[in-house]
Amino acid sequence: MGRAERLAPLVAGVLLAIPSLAAYYLPMSDLPVHEGAVGILRHFGDPEYFPPELYRLNLGHSNQLFHVASWLLSYAVGTRWAVKLVVAATQIAILLAGARLADHLGRSRWAVLLLAPLALGFTYHWGLVANLIGFAAFLAALPTIDRVSAAPTARSLGKLLGVFVVLFFAHESIFMIAAAFAGMLAVTRPLDRRLTPLRLVPVVFSVVVFVGMYFWTARYFTGIELNRKAVWPPLWDKIFYLPADLFGSHDEVTRFALFGLGVTAILALALARRRSGEAGPEGAGSTMASLQALLLHHRFEITGALFVLGALVCPMSWNAATLLHARFVGPAWALLAITAAP
Repeated sequence: MGRAERLAPLVAGVLLAIPSLAAYYLPMSDLPVHEGAVGILRHFGDPEYFPPELYRLNLGHSNQLFHVASWLLSYAVGTRWAVKLVVAATQIAILLAGARLADHLGRSRWAVLLLAPLALGFTYHWGLVANLIGFAAFLAALPTIDRVSAAPTARSLGKLLGVFVVLFFAHESIFMIAAAFAGMLAVTRPLDRRLTPLRLVPVVFSVVVFVGMYFWTARYFTGIELNRKAVWPPLWDKIFYLPADLFGSHDEVTRFALFGLGVTAILALALARRRSGEAGPEGAGSTMASLQALLLHHRFEITGALFVLGALVCPMSWNAATLLHARFVGPAWALLAITAAP
């Protein structure tokens, strides 16, 4: 790997983060809500800011990593700069986590530059800060999940469960998707009386945490969150708005041009990979063994394709959560771009 290729993800991440630091306030629609939560944490219990007992702490549930990190940083720089610094650091982390995954798969780091829309696209403009930090955490966790699944031990599983705790606090959906990925690896690898149960430990852990969190937070439900029906937009609308779900709601010419350039780059990488003479999966014996070897060899490509399927079949909103289908697009793009590279 040349020096330029080694440094490219870091340089790209810094360049993407500079506007976030230079702007007085970020063009992220939901950011004021999240900064408001950080401000409440920063001044919690101070009667000069809030009447006594107006708020109560609800620490420990999912999606709080951004808020807690910004809260701690706000004691040094204030809330406005705290959220800006965490957003900028997250943008850089997305590119660096992508580089870590590319190294793990033996892919060219140049492909990581195609992750720029995750750092400065749809999720950024909507201000979905938990999803933004979830992208970085998910990409960083994938190599660890993959390595531990290959040869699990009690010690490595302990570290992996710690990784899953971080994923839980980053974003709940990323946490569950990572658990599904771990489950897919467990059933794809050859069954083993000792190793297969160990490989399923993260899945069981995630289900227990998810169910436990539901009952723990249910006491805060008012009923409104559970009374909304799912909204299913037409399939054609989902396909038409894919570029917007990745790059953001720019004008049609801009977003389709960016999407076309990105897809062209991924196809060029895939062609270069095909011409590189990469070795295929090693499968011997039964048809089932050959199929397992094929699935295992293409496990990350399959995961990216499943994300695409999730974007097409998931509802747009359900209960109090909205834009659900769009949140599959970023991870799908990242995995397909990195795995396409030679």
